[in-house]
Amino acid sequence: MKIRVNSLFTGLLFCASIISQAQCLSTATIPGEPTIYLPDFVKSASDGRIEEVSFRYHFRYQENENEPITVISDKTDIIPMADLLCKFYKPAKDAIDAAGTTVCPTGKCFTALKITFAMHNKTVKFLYQPAYLAPQTDRQCKKISKNPNAKRCGFNLNVVNENDYLYFDESSQSFKSANTASIQVYQDSVRIRHFETRRKIEPHNGKEGSWLGDSQSIIFSFQEIVHIYNENYRGEVDGHRYTEKMKIHNGAASYEKGTPLSDLVRKARMKHTVFVSSEDWLSKATNKILIPKSANGDVGNLAHLCPPSCNGLNYPIVNP
Repeated sequence: MKIRVNSLFTGLLFCASIISQAQCLSTATIPGEPTIYLPDFVKSASDGRIEEVSFRYHFRYQENENEPITVISDKTDIIPMADLLCKFYKPAKDAIDAAGTTVCPTGKCFTALKITFAMHNKTVKFLYQPAYLAPQTDRQCKKISKNPNAKRCGFNLNVVNENDYLYFDESSQSFKSANTASIQVYQDSVRIRHFETRRKIEPHNGKEGSWLGDSQSIIFSFQEIVHIYNENYRGEVDGHRYTEKMKIHNGAASYEKGTPLSDLVRKARMKHTVFVSSEDWLSKATNKILIPKSANGDVGNLAHLCPPSCNGLNYPIVNP
């Protein structure tokens, strides 16, 4: 009987913790932010499967030039949504409030999550940071020819506590401080096959600010993450949301610039990307995922990736 009482008490504490954490956001939408045109980023599970396979084919590990090139371990993070909100959305929202109206005019900034690529034991790791995006005051929003519902607006990325990175520890089911040296290990050891028809595998190329630079991190707005959660967990109601888990995946996609006349002359790069899904993303009826790439894969769709978008990012905004 004693064991049962203890088990019940532990269970109640766990439930109370989940409810408390979910209160970091209890509604289906994020209040007080400019409205992002979300259909640009919502795709089907089949798009995610393509990116997973591409990552496994195009990305490799090599400790140094004298060592053989080997396979990278492709690992996902499965994280309680309440933890993502409390660890990253809440600090980002607090940072917007602290920035004041000079940096963040009312309703013009939005919360975001920055994910940096790292490497440990031949396994890609995701390092997380809260961030927010503030409007670029020296740039006007521009019309989008293929999308009359939104305008493309520029934003500056602001990372909260820029030198602090967290990783999700699977064994303890909690976020812990990360060893930042693992970021450099990733950039030194990752190898990329950039063209389908070529066997050559190239070292990571960090051309800062250039679309030719290989990606080092990725940025997602919390509007996107919240939207994709609600698309997949439709039974939840306001006040009792975000009790399920989200899955963070490695992906890869080819981005091109100019006319792809042939593999010999076209400019194309295979980019390390990330996509976000529900935990049981392949079995759910909705099967919606969050992915930073539209169907044509042109350079204009690189707004989430750094490089090239390490500071200035473009987002489609409804009624800016």
